[in-house]
Amino acid sequence: MPPRNLGDAATRLSEAVHEARQHLGARADLDLEPDEYEYIQLFTATLEGVRVGATGLLTTLTQERDHTANSSTV
Repeated sequence: MPPRNLGDAATRLSEAVHEARQHLGARADLDLEPDEYEYIQLFTATLEGVRVGATGLLTTLTQERDHTANSSTV
């Protein structure tokens, strides 16, 4: 049985992923998958057909944002 604070964290993570899905729309497919013990959630995202983790998603979206910002100031 997972500790209570781990369950609370999993709930907050699930809520954050749900909110992120609303913001990203069809841009990225976000998933939370249980690990083999079923109380640890693994975050993955599929972006343009490529499966990435949280860091990969953040890097890609940050680069796109910066590119868009630089393009609009030129």
